Amino acid sequence: MRVSDKEPCTPTRPSQVRCPCPVAGHGDGISWSIFDAAPLASGNIVEDLELGIELAIAGVPIKFSESTCFRSAATTGAALATQRTRWEHGAIGIATRYSARLLLAAVRGRPQLILVLLDLCVPPVALLTLILFVLALAGLGIGLAGGGFGVLVTIGAEIAWMAVALLLAWWRFGRRALPATTLLQLPAYIVWKLPIYLRLIGRRERRWIRTARKTTP
Repeated sequence: MRVSDKEPCTPTRPSQVRCPCPVAGHGDGISWSIFDAAPLASGNIVEDLELGIELAIAGVPIKFSESTCFRSAATTGAALATQRTRWEHGAIGIATRYSARLLLAAVRGRPQLILVLLDLCVPPVALLTLILFVLALAGLGIGLAGGGFGVLVTIGAEIAWMAVALLLAWWRFGRRALPATTLLQLPAYIVWKLPIYLRLIGRRERRWIRTARKTTP
């Protein structure tokens, strides 16, 4: 099976270390023998991500094809929140469902699946940022209460390293498409996603809703 995409940052790195490439939900080339045996009727709201993990566990090689490119219409503004909710709620659900299976398969002789597991368990950047800032506030509270500022310093270092990683990723892969001024919009973007993450508590999205996209003549 081969996966194509217009942004090579995420897919190529797993392939370079002989680790299964994630399935992106578009631009996928699957042979009929694999497609016919694949668990497709799962009803999962992120069925592409689930399919990629199932194939990885089954030992089906998934490779990124750098020689092909797939483009699709952009998501409309009205549908963007719906799409992000489905993607991120679904990804978090997949992480809780498949972490144990991936770890068990890795222990049983498939060590490359550890990388799939680690990638799956990293929260979306906006959610990770929120978590770190909440922990930083907790660390500040501990320090002001006389418990020392060790927690705050540790979380501050984590935030600094994440900021450096994001800048390096933007410089290497994103600066041709996104001007530097776009990075200034990140705080507003995180605030925009707050309702999405609050819905994880009690109102997690479980429906598959087709994303509306701009049409081209």
